[in-house]
Amino acid sequence: MTYPNSVKKFREILSKQSSEDILNIIYELQCEIQDIKRLVEQPHLNWRQAWTLKKVHGLHNQPEACTRISRLREYITIAKEALRNSGFIYADSPEEAKSKEFDARIADIKKITLITYTMPNLRADGRKSLVLDAESVKVTTGHPLTPDQDDAIEESFFTKEQVLQQVRNLHLGEYRHKYDCFTDYGIKIYDGFGWKLRIEYHTHEPFEVSGNNVTPYNYHALRKLCSYTKQ
Repeated sequence: MTYPNSVKKFREILSKQSSEDILNIIYELQCEIQDIKRLVEQPHLNWRQAWTLKKVHGLHNQPEACTRISRLREYITIAKEALRNSGFIYADSPEEAKSKEFDARIADIKKITLITYTMPNLRADGRKSLVLDAESVKVTTGHPLTPDQDDAIEESFFTKEQVLQQVRNLHLGEYRHKYDCFTDYGIKIYDGFGWKLRIEYHTHEPFEVSGNNVTPYNYHALRKLCSYTKQ
């Protein structure tokens, strides 16, 4: 089903649907999100996959995919609201429950670290960390093999609340634990790059995800978040 670009028109469509139809719409929207993620996260798009991304979804790159997925998420929220208004109780999927669990811990974050490295020798390229104090945010830059206290320290371009809001917008709770070129796509690449994200909390166990030659659909936004300083 093709959905309108107007939120108002989408609400009008929902108003004419039964609870079962709205459930099907939610499922279709969730499937489209997964299809876009799967295409954008491919380590090497062949011509057929690139054609599908462009012609079927109207997308060319990661930022466009993020915009489209954001709109689909908005539609899912509206559809769930319509279900509640009809008296239907929606049961979260395991992925949705996992994402909500991550979101509930966001306010407890004290440090976000992104490490990048090159392959095949796994030589670490750099470490970027966001250290969240009571109100301010510091960006530290260093080498993964050196102590944290030796890192260069700058003030982040973002406030603490802005950082936490961007973490919410990244939907990190939906990330897979591991993104691997061979395991996920059957493609062997003996060089390239790797990355690791670690989030530390005040009162919870750390959150870690990583990848080799494969990144989440919004990885570019994650790198920007960990890089912006006032300099």
